[in-house]
Amino acid sequence: MHQARRETVTGRDHVADPLSPEDFRALVQSGPELMAVLGDGGVLRYGSPALAAALECAPEELLGRSAFEFVDARDAPPLAGALTKIAQGLPTELGLRVGRQRGSERIFRSTVAPFRDCRGQTCAVLRSTVVPPGHRFPEESALARLPNRVAVEDRLERSLRRAAFRTDYFFAVLVVGVDHLELITDTFGLAARDRLLALVAERLVAAVRPGDQVAYLGQGEFSVLVDRIKGPDDAVTVARRIQRCISEPFRVAAEKISLTVGIGIALSGGAAQRPDDVLNDGATAMRRAQVNGPGQYEFFDPAMRARAIARLKLENDLRLAVDRREFRVHYQPIVSLGTGDIAGFEALLRWQHPERGLLPPAAFIAAAEETGLMVPISWRVLLEAAAQVRAWQQRFSQRPRLSLSMNFTNTQFAETSVIDMASDILARTGLDGGSLVVEITERVLLQDVEQVTALLAELRRRQIRVHLDDFGTGYSSLSYLQRLPVDALKIDRSFVSALGQEDAGVMLRAIIDLAHNLGKHVVAEGIETQEQAAALRMLGCEYGQGFYFAQPADGATVELWLADHWPIESLNE
Repeated sequence: MHQARRETVTGRDHVADPLSPEDFRALVQSGPELMAVLGDGGVLRYGSPALAAALECAPEELLGRSAFEFVDARDAPPLAGALTKIAQGLPTELGLRVGRQRGSERIFRSTVAPFRDCRGQTCAVLRSTVVPPGHRFPEESALARLPNRVAVEDRLERSLRRAAFRTDYFFAVLVVGVDHLELITDTFGLAARDRLLALVAERLVAAVRPGDQVAYLGQGEFSVLVDRIKGPDDAVTVARRIQRCISEPFRVAAEKISLTVGIGIALSGGAAQRPDDVLNDGATAMRRAQVNGPGQYEFFDPAMRARAIARLKLENDLRLAVDRREFRVHYQPIVSLGTGDIAGFEALLRWQHPERGLLPPAAFIAAAEETGLMVPISWRVLLEAAAQVRAWQQRFSQRPRLSLSMNFTNTQFAETSVIDMASDILARTGLDGGSLVVEITERVLLQDVEQVTALLAELRRRQIRVHLDDFGTGYSSLSYLQRLPVDALKIDRSFVSALGQEDAGVMLRAIIDLAHNLGKHVVAEGIETQEQAAALRMLGCEYGQGFYFAQPADGATVELWLADHWPIESLNE
């Protein structure tokens, strides 16, 4: 139960009561901030009174309406792009023209940041300021001369009609995206980003023929409609010319900045029958080019569309799965190689898909991270697993105390909320900190070693243990291993499967001795045979995990193991 903090002010004792939720609501409602909270599709879940006043409507008129109703059509693509970034957990800034429908246009300078509500749903929080009359954003003033998406689609409509009736007419649309635009913005700032985009626009116009159309689509993406070509080679010629002209360094203020662009090429004569389909196909190919590396170009093919549609369906299914509680926890035992006792379990995520059956993490983890759903999914899974392990501790109290391990991805661990998540789950379930193990891979350290080290230290201060997973496959370095606050190393299965080969035992002994010299325990993954278990035991490895002992199983099966197998050699008998 919360206890009020007692302080002394001007020599007198008083009790400082914390603000209530009603106080916070009143504070937000009475403030001058133009704030909006947008849900799926940009639907307004909250609009501050100050925002309603700026939009010349009552606050209750905002709820349930789409933000796109208030935004000028020219700024709809940038807003849609910002919402896509929010789904990926990425904040952004943009300028929005609003109020034209009511005859009083204003320009908002808005920051857009992700926010997860109490149900784990990701929303977009827009905080805006009104730009003084007459002011123009650098990006707007420089790029306003270019056609926008609406103008592109209008011209594409004519080109598609011409291509349908003339067999000798061909065109191509190139979608050009600046590589690593977020990194450029973070490094040089918004003003430099806007100036760079303006300079890119000038070079694109200079690189194409007078009859071709260069347009700005927003979010650092341009389109180039190349008219009356003979075939794909002509489109490649234009793409290479664009890449050459962009490769020359740009000078912005006192900085010399080098850029590359990814280019997606959509040709006429394909399956696309609508202008927006052509642009979407080009954008899909552009993103594929950027995945392949900086400064690449890629032709669109129908398989890309099929992959994009499948990915979109997967993302939609994931959002439904969170609400429908379709995720399941399977448990794999971690066994003491010395005694044969079950020391604990690693919680492994599974998705009970209504159409595709039980899916392993590899089928959906990447999409869950990119859509920002990984954190709420993990919270629910860890809550269920912690409650289950706590129940087993109580039922089998005469046995060695069981622990719960769970792997945290780069995305999850990038957020300091991992501390709050773990603490909240321990408080809710009654599981003590010493029974919880957070597993991370060495790739997590590449984000920010100092920040990650501080987070790990905070976890250990709360008695939560930390294991370094897949050790030996990443960027192992003695310099960070010495100072990392971890309790154990988990040897990757590739080392275990190599047992019996020349020098494999030497490598394992070196890793185990290194861990022990640093005061850390060792867990070996991927044990599949009795011989591997025996060899690891002889080398001094304390714990093992793998199919030799048991495959991951649901809670009901695990309960049978705990009732019948103490100690164990293998649960597969």
